[in-house]
Amino acid sequence: MTFDPYVWSKNKIEELVNKITIIKNDGQPVSPGQIWSIKKLLVLDYYIGGSVNIFKKYFANWFYVDTHCGSGLIGFKEAELINERFPGSPLIAALRNITSPFTDYFLSDNNSPAIAKLEQRLSNLRPSVGTVNYKPILRNFDDSVAFVESKSEMVMRFSFLLIQLALLK
Repeated sequence: MTFDPYVWSKNKIEELVNKITIIKNDGQPVSPGQIWSIKKLLVLDYYIGGSVNIFKKYFANWFYVDTHCGSGLIGFKEAELINERFPGSPLIAALRNITSPFTDYFLSDNNSPAIAKLEQRLSNLRPSVGTVNYKPILRNFDDSVAFVESKSEMVMRFSFLLIQLALLK
């Protein structure tokens, strides 16, 4: 049997949506997404699955850094997807924690309500994301980069998964 990327994608989307069933319709604000966001998040899920196994071979510690973590759940502008929800980047990483854990997770965003929603959603998903203390914090991109740089013993071991492009001044 040959690998069919369409079938794999369809099955992975269904698997990820099923994992967020308990928060999918929580009525709380979501982060904005578009149909291409799903493709990006599928790549992230695939990357985490393979890279963590490689990290384990060469490093004592490896970290997930998300400087634009948002609320953890994305919604869509497209009319046919308006009521659909999909796990955002921090939930993709957290949902992989059981099988492909990072040593620690550094989640930040400059939107206070989004951080509060993400904390609540991670708490509600505890059976699926494990007992890690994810500690999402309110911090802008520049301060997040400075935080990572200040961890000189860790800088060489970070796997930057900067999901959104940020313009540096």
